[in-house]
Amino acid sequence: MVKKVILTTLFLLLTTGIFGVLNTKTKVQAAATVSCSTTQGWPGTCTRQNLCDYAAPNIAWDPAIAVCKALGGIDIATRYGCCGTDPQNPQKTVSCSTTQGWPGTCTRQNLCDYAAPNIAWDPAIAVCKALGGIDIATRYGCCGTDPNASTNVSCSTTQGWPGTCTIKSVCNFSDPNTAWDGTIPVCLALNGTQLLSYGCCGTNSNTATTSVTKVCDFAGTNKPACDACMGKGTAAWTALGCIPTDPSQFISQILGIGIGIGGGIAFLLILFGGFQILTSAGNPEHLNAGKELVTSAITGLLIIIFSIFLLRLIGVNIFAIPEFK
Repeated sequence: MVKKVILTTLFLLLTTGIFGVLNTKTKVQAAATVSCSTTQGWPGTCTRQNLCDYAAPNIAWDPAIAVCKALGGIDIATRYGCCGTDPQNPQKTVSCSTTQGWPGTCTRQNLCDYAAPNIAWDPAIAVCKALGGIDIATRYGCCGTDPNASTNVSCSTTQGWPGTCTIKSVCNFSDPNTAWDGTIPVCLALNGTQLLSYGCCGTNSNTATTSVTKVCDFAGTNKPACDACMGKGTAAWTALGCIPTDPSQFISQILGIGIGIGGGIAFLLILFGGFQILTSAGNPEHLNAGKELVTSAITGLLIIIFSIFLLRLIGVNIFAIPEFK
């Protein structure tokens, strides 16, 4: 029974290690920015086929480029090719201005978030019409942004909460720690309409400070370290110390802690098994139980130590899975 529990625990630690490494490898592979050039001579980067908008008339996805082929890929959905853009017809970089006077660039209709209240997609602009487009989903128009929406004019609500002038629909005024105040003169000067009105979107500055203080009050002698950890905004203080909130860093740190715990458990079990052997007094049952416990603990410890090696051997050398490279 003890042997089964030990092997199950060590197997779970190994599985966690595989997941962590796979996750990290996938991110690295997905973020590859190897430069390349298509057979048309268009510059670009090596990209997976399903991540390149090769349906656009000014973009080509070329699978015949050697530098991209080297990245691997086992099927049509994941193989890598050169995703290049026609330098003579970049299309989306053509400057324009909407009929509202909002500056922007010529963009295909389905790529512009014209549903947002501070963004307009205007199909009537001549410079964008010249880019063509065969239907309503692919035709080009001017995708302009309200310049007042990005001015970040500082303001203060009637509650005295600091903030910036923001469109009402963009501010999360349902949050009890956030207030949207439409009576502030500096925001009213932005001349918003009833539908697209500007007001002061302020946050209760005391809320964040209070929550950090309450958490770190439980840290005891580690309060300075807790304050430093929580103050970063990228980590949280826990019973295990400062844990990063970034998923990749979190998995890496938890994986290290898990391997350390697994190694400690294996060491204690080796000691316990040795104690059983020493105190067996010739009893075959106790002697065999001690031997099995020591053997299981050493086997599990070796699995933990060589988990990365085994993962690379199986994933890369045997099955050649691209995400493992």
